[in-house]
Amino acid sequence: MKTTSDLLIYLLPAALLLISLVLCGFSCFFFKKEKLVTYITLKGGSVAAITVLCLAVENLLGVRSIGGTTTFILIALVLQLFSAIAVALPSKTNLFESLYSGLDMGSGLMLALAGLFLISPSPFGLPIGFGVGAIASVIVALALRKFNWKTDIFKYLSLTFGVALLAQVIVILLSTISVQTILFAVASVLYFVAVIFKLFLNDEIKGIAIAKNVIYYLSLILFVFSIYSVIF
Repeated sequence: MKTTSDLLIYLLPAALLLISLVLCGFSCFFFKKEKLVTYITLKGGSVAAITVLCLAVENLLGVRSIGGTTTFILIALVLQLFSAIAVALPSKTNLFESLYSGLDMGSGLMLALAGLFLISPSPFGLPIGFGVGAIASVIVALALRKFNWKTDIFKYLSLTFGVALLAQVIVILLSTISVQTILFAVASVLYFVAVIFKLFLNDEIKGIAIAKNVIYYLSLILFVFSIYSVIF
C-alpha cells in the first residue's frame, strides 16, 4: 500500500504540471499587450508555475534530486521568470531590452553549467562549446552588419551560451544515455531553437510567435522533468 508521501511524489507534480500546461497554453496564444495585467499575469505566471513545479519536484525527491544540475536549472528558471516579466513591461523606447537580454544570457549560462553535473565533469565539452559559440556569434554579427553594444552583446552571449549548452549535451550523450540525459538533451535543443527564434526572427508574425512560445515552454518543462526522471 502506497504511503501519502509516495502518492504526493506522483500527484502533486501531475497537478502542478496541469496548471503549468494550462497557463502556458493560454500564454502561447495571447498577444494583446494593451491588456497589460492579463498579459503580464500569463507570461510571468506560466514561467512561475514551471518554477514552482521544479521546487516541488526538488523537495519531494529530497536527496535524490540534490546536485548542481537541479540548482542551476532552478536558477535558470528564476532568471527566466524575471525575464518574462521584463519583456511584458510596456516601453516605447524598448527601455527594458538590456535587462531581459541580460537575464536570458544568464539563464543560458546556468543551463550550460547544469549539464556539467549530469556526468563526471569533462574538461572539453563546455570550453569547446564556449569557443565555438563565440566564433558563431562573431560570424552572425558580421553577417548581419548590425551590432549595438548596449543590447546586442547580451543577445550574442545568449547565442554563445546556447551553443555551449549543445556542446555539453553532445559530451553528456557520448558519456551516458539514460532517461534523464535524453530529456535534458531534448530540452536543451528546444531551448536553443527558442533562443534562435527570439534573437533572429520577427515576433510580430503570429505563427512565429506561437511556435517560439510552444517550443520555449516545452523546453522549460522538459528541463524540470529531467530532474523528476530520477524516480524511474
